[in-house]
This record gives sequence, C-alpha cells and structure tokens, in this order.
Amino acid sequence: MFFVSLLFIMFVKCLNMYKEVREILLSEFKKAINMGLGSAILELKNQNTSKLYNSAVLYACLHNTCYDPKFENERHNYLYRAVKLINDDTLEDKIIEKLFRTNSYWLINQLCGLLYLYAKDDSTKAFTSMENKLDRYFINLPRKKNHKNIDNSMECAELIALWLCELGGIKYFLNYMEKIGEMMEIYPEKNIFYYNFFMRFAKDKFGKKRVLNSLTKRSYESHSLKSFLNKISDEEILKEESLLHKKNAKTTYKILLDPLYVNDNDNLKALALKISQKVTDEEILFLANRLKIDDGKIKLNLMMFFAFVDYPYDIKELLDFYDSSYDENFKAACLEALGRFKDPRLHEIAILNIRNKILIPESLGLLIKNFNNDYAFILEVLEEHKENSRYDFHSLVIKVIKIFENRKCKKAQDILIFAYKENTCSSCRTTLVDIMCKNNIITDEILNECLYDCSEETRKLAENYQNHI
Repeated sequence: MFFVSLLFIMFVKCLNMYKEVREILLSEFKKAINMGLGSAILELKNQNTSKLYNSAVLYACLHNTCYDPKFENERHNYLYRAVKLINDDTLEDKIIEKLFRTNSYWLINQLCGLLYLYAKDDSTKAFTSMENKLDRYFINLPRKKNHKNIDNSMECAELIALWLCELGGIKYFLNYMEKIGEMMEIYPEKNIFYYNFFMRFAKDKFGKKRVLNSLTKRSYESHSLKSFLNKISDEEILKEESLLHKKNAKTTYKILLDPLYVNDNDNLKALALKISQKVTDEEILFLANRLKIDDGKIKLNLMMFFAFVDYPYDIKELLDFYDSSYDENFKAACLEALGRFKDPRLHEIAILNIRNKILIPESLGLLIKNFNNDYAFILEVLEEHKENSRYDFHSLVIKVIKIFENRKCKKAQDILIFAYKENTCSSCRTTLVDIMCKNNIITDEILNECLYDCSEETRKLAENYQNHI
C-alpha cells in the first residue's frame, strides 16, 4: 500500500511538472509569435507540439501585435506560414468572422493580407469574403457625412479594394472606381470619399499611362466614371492651390519664440527639427543669444532646437544651463543638446545619471559620442527598465543602437542579444541583427531563427551572413 501511495504521489508531481513546463513553453511561444520572432516558426516545425500552440497562432492572427504596423506591413506573410504549419482548417473561417466584426484599419490590413494568401492558394471563400466586406462599406458609407471626423471606414474600404486589386488586377481597379463614381453622383457631400491613395497605388502597380488610358476609355461607356474623372480634375486644381499656399506659408525660426508652443513637447520637437533643416547661421546665433537672456517662457523651445543644431558657443554654457535648472523637461532638452558633443564631462554626467536612475534615455544619448567601455551600465539599464512604464523600452533600444551601430563592439554581445529578445519593434530588431553580423557576434541560435523572422530585411541579413561564413 505504501508503494502504491508513493507511486501516486510521484505521478501527481510529474503531472504538475509537465503542466508547468507546458505553461512556460506556451508563454514563451505567445511572446515570440506576437513579436514576429523566427523562433515561433521553428517551434511550430516540431509536429509533436504544434497543436499546443493553436490558440496562440489564432490570437496573433486576429489581433494586431506589431509595435508599429505602419512600418511592419509584412506580418501576414509570417503569420500565414504559422497557419500552414498548425494545419487548422477552422482558422480561415475565424479570420473571415473577425474581418466582419472590426473596423480597425491596421487589423483589417493584416486580416486581408492573410485572406489574400488564402485566395492565392485557390480559396474562393477568402476572395468573396473581402468583396462582401467591401460591399457592406458601400452600403453604409453614404449614410455618413464627414465620416473622416468619426471613423476610418472609407480608408478601410479603400484598403480592402487594394488587396482585391492585387488579386483581380486592373479590371477590379476599374470596377472599384466606377462604384466610387456612382456614389459621388448620388451623394455629392464633401469628405465622404477618398481615392488619392488608391490612385497612387494603381499608377505604381499598373503604370500611370495605362491607368489613365483605361479610365478614359471606360468613361466613354460609363457616365459615373466620367463624373469621377471630372471630380479628380477639379480636386487636382484645388490641391495645387493648397500646395502653393503651404509653400508660401513657410515655417520659420520665429515660431520658436511663441510661448504657445511651450507645453507641447512632442510637436515642439518635430517643429524644431523642421526649422533646423533650413535655418541660417545668423538665425542660429540669434536663437542662442535669446536662450542666454530669455526669462524662461520660451527657454524649452530654444533648447529643444539645439538638439538638432550645434550650440554655437562654448559647451560650458550648455552645462551651466543644465546644472542651474530644476525643470526636468528643460534638463532633458539640455542633455539632448549636449549629446551632439564629445567631451569627457558628458561621460561623467551620463554615468552619474544612470547610477542615480534619472533622465535615463537622454543620459544614454550622451554615450553615443562619449562611450567608454560602459557595457555593464547599459545592460543594467535595459534589464531594469524593460517593463518600466516611465521609460519606453523601445526608446532605450534606439539609443543603444545609435551607441553601437558605427563602432566595433564585440563586448556588446549580451546587450544586443537582450535588446533583440525583449524589444517588440521588428525594425529595430533588423538593425540589432545587422550590428551583430558586422561584429561576428551573432549566435547560431539567433542566426537560425532570423531566417524565419517576420521581417524580410532581417531574413536577408541572416541569409547573407550565413552564405559568407
């Protein structure tokens, strides 16, 4: 009886251990596929475990998990590879169902990308579902006026039409334009319909001359298409007038002297960058002198500007601005301006701030030109702040990339690998892989999984490196 009880206890322990291992595997896989890592695809190639991951693949397909979908528009190819590996016949229907339940632009792009690949594999259901979703937009859109201020339904409709054109060619493009023409005739309200992006796509794909000739030829038989072409002509004139007005209304350095911009740091930074690209030497001196005498209302504006243009006087003046201020935003702007210089004092400030855990991103920025074998400090920063809501981990990784991308850094392997595994931006991951390849410090494990990464650029880097080993 004792041995039976002992065997039972051991069985329960083994079962619990199996469940724990299973949960760890699933958690790691979810993280990998949501990030677009090649390790998820490699794991799915193991037929003994692929069914364990079905729910995680489904989630990744039905949700947009890209860090920045604007720059990660290849995710559907990666996900479709995962879909084919799990061999789940119900997934296509679930993707179609999700398509009809969402109006999220980037998610629709991903779902249509998947259905496009299904259709390329001869699924009529995938093609038909996209057509039906587009038809729903054509029914509902005319009921909305000035929809641009309410939602992005027209952009979503246009997006689906792009995918259908990829499958149906110029014929589908002409059909879509005719539908737009019909709606413009019936519902002439302003701001209901967009077509500029769609027209640019068609001209790039089919050729400008062919597109315009095809539209003109078909307009002889279609009154709605003729109305559409007339509308385009009218709007092109308005667009040229608008561009001329924008050209005349130049953004000058004087905007930095407007106190209204003080409390909008994000827009201020973009504005300062724009001004810095066309500013004259005389204007730079003027702004630097204003920074010395200003009473504080526009001080941040002026300091932000010198993050993009070298401060024309002695660096000690910038250091004095930094030391004498108690405003964290202004001190951060001072560090960004100082980051343009190479000086041993800046290295001391960077390490002191990192040790004291203050102004971390800007202090890392000082090391871009003032790095001095500070590997341990940088790894510590990344490990400590990977889930810190105060500091965006992605912004820290960008600083790390700038520190190492133009210097030999074999000792940075641990830092680059950590950033590679934890950063969710596939674009930054590509650069991290490039740095590792150039320094011959990429591991076999990472190199192998990069061959299956969601980014085509990362895959090419890995293939090229592998071919030249």
